[in-house]
Amino acid sequence: MKSYKKLLSLILCISLITIPILPTKAETGARQVEYLGRGGYAVAVDNGIYLSWRLLGTEAIGETFDIYRNDDTEPFVSDLDATNYTDTNGNIGDVYKVTPHNGTAMENDVFIASTHDYKDVILDKPEGGEDYTYEFNEVSVGDVDNDGEYEFIVKWDPTNRQDNSIAGYTGNVLIDCYKQNGTKLWRVDLGKNIRAGSHYTQLMVYDFDGDGKAEMALRTTVGSKDGKGNYVSAKGAPVTIDGVSYPLTWQDEYTNEVFTDESDLRSAAGGTLGKILTGPDWLTMFNGETGEAIQTVNYYPQRGNVNSWGDSYANRSERYNAGVAYLDGVHPSLITARGYYMRAAMAAYDWNGTSFTMRWHRDDKGNPEVAKEGHGKMNGTLYGNGDHQISVCDADNDGKDEIVFGSTVVDNDGSILNSTDHGHGDALHVSDFNNDGEQEIFQVHEEDIGFKEFGAEVRKAGDASIMAKVSATEDVGRGLMGNFDDDYNDTSEFFSSANTNLYDFNGNLIGDAPANINPSFLIWWDGDLERELLSRTTILKYDIKTNTKKTVRGFSDVHFGDKDAPALSADLLGDWREEICYPTDDNGTLRIFMTTTPTDYKMPTLMHDTQYRTAIAWQNCGYNQPPHPKFYVGKAALDENGRYLSPAAGFDTVTMTGTAPSLVYPTVQENPTGPFTVTVKAIGDISRVISSKEVEGGGEYSYGFPRYIVEDGI
Repeated sequence: MKSYKKLLSLILCISLITIPILPTKAETGARQVEYLGRGGYAVAVDNGIYLSWRLLGTEAIGETFDIYRNDDTEPFVSDLDATNYTDTNGNIGDVYKVTPHNGTAMENDVFIASTHDYKDVILDKPEGGEDYTYEFNEVSVGDVDNDGEYEFIVKWDPTNRQDNSIAGYTGNVLIDCYKQNGTKLWRVDLGKNIRAGSHYTQLMVYDFDGDGKAEMALRTTVGSKDGKGNYVSAKGAPVTIDGVSYPLTWQDEYTNEVFTDESDLRSAAGGTLGKILTGPDWLTMFNGETGEAIQTVNYYPQRGNVNSWGDSYANRSERYNAGVAYLDGVHPSLITARGYYMRAAMAAYDWNGTSFTMRWHRDDKGNPEVAKEGHGKMNGTLYGNGDHQISVCDADNDGKDEIVFGSTVVDNDGSILNSTDHGHGDALHVSDFNNDGEQEIFQVHEEDIGFKEFGAEVRKAGDASIMAKVSATEDVGRGLMGNFDDDYNDTSEFFSSANTNLYDFNGNLIGDAPANINPSFLIWWDGDLERELLSRTTILKYDIKTNTKKTVRGFSDVHFGDKDAPALSADLLGDWREEICYPTDDNGTLRIFMTTTPTDYKMPTLMHDTQYRTAIAWQNCGYNQPPHPKFYVGKAALDENGRYLSPAAGFDTVTMTGTAPSLVYPTVQENPTGPFTVTVKAIGDISRVISSKEVEGGGEYSYGFPRYIVEDGI
């Protein structure tokens, strides 16, 4: 049995001179995105070392690259028109650097050739309680320190977590932030008054204020503590709603009870045991680098009488959603939501670095008896029309984002853009699925009263017009839409748990759906433009004409949690293909798998498409759904050279905010004339010096270092 231990830390004792780069203000119409490095990786394959790196959203698609190996001053590959390469002369341990050929863009990334096609981030697993341990399957990412590299925000759930409908106490929800080398930056403890389960806590991690460092927004309450161990209430501030300023409340608006940070809000009896029926709800913005609470305001809306949400046992009142949307077309705003059945509310906030400003809000309430009658009785508002997750897109092509709540689409100003009134659903996909330059929505419906005609549907996001539909006789809990087979047609296909059929974009029956899989997730993994099926821990390729599927990659020693989904699937590293994050079986490690399959196709990193990037932010909410960019990915979207993607929806015009990341590490200048000693040490369970080098003179010195894995203590 192999035991894996982390070796951490680069310690530099050298003099460096750095020139700061001031944050960049977005140009008119250019969306703010985070600065990213090349995100390169190098993995040993049968015929050498496979390399992969990013094309940034600020770079031309025709940008070419030079590749350097080890200490070479000249590239061994020059003017390469690709974002991956196999070095047939490479060896494990070789150090690579990729730079733009024209020399005008960032030159900020080196990476080490490793044995495995995965990276491990070893975590500080919390100790459990008397009747529970901790595990995780919710992860978000953000660059919290502006080094051009994503940090991982991990939500730890106790094993006694509960669905909203089930009574019982749960342990505290804990949230950690880790660098890719395993360094833990902080831990937030939401306390006993935030229940653990799929619908209570969403990790909204994003650079909301455009300073180059991501923040984290969370629903909190009395007793919640930040990454410094302080109550979040210490940063309480008023929030203005409809011109009225409301201070941070400690009082329940329905029962008038007054609480403190020592209060226990959990019900102690019967069918609501362990549930939260009373007490204030807050919204806190945390510093992503330190975990410190910056400001805490009242959550909109407060719980009030739980019966107003549709039941008396705090099931429907505790359904939360969240997201990020570019409501003005340039800057990201925070979206929060509560409820989606008989009552549903939503609010939008802007963050300026120190305080929240509410942009708009709405609270839609229905008559419980009327709502039960089904189709056409919800009046095209939020209530009754929500899903267990939301999506974000520019539905009406006005350059500003809308929020797809489910059957209802909310315009960028908080008004209702359109609604089918087809009710609640469990799966939601939004993209340009037919390469016509407009967004389509694929949704399945849970309701079996009044919506049998629309068990699964495809509709236009801009006006809710139905483009395809599939009937169902019972709840439809799962469904997928994407370009599964690029040789079959020039659009996407879909299938759902409504039946065993596979349909084209227009709803025509074209074959059998893939059998014996969990239809929850999708991924771009191999070298073509088709989207593979991700069934729990197996990647599958599906051929429509032969009705066959083959395993592309299976993952062992990891688990998929209680949501039948990875901890995170996103374009985190390398070129435009996606990586998959899973917990190891012991929940002690976050394992990030990367593809080693070459591709001939080229496009910017998906993380600089803001529809895709905001999907990564909301992926952890409710029932996790796969992310989609705003554009179609397939042969129909290629330009005349047959290698560059040139979709009808186009790529976002973006500007990167913050400071250009660099491998230059500033240290205290002790002796400007030198010599200096550069020491790389391992710390933790095993402590030793990995490398030490004497450097003459001043100036700058960069050192690329691997993420070491020690097997069997060797």
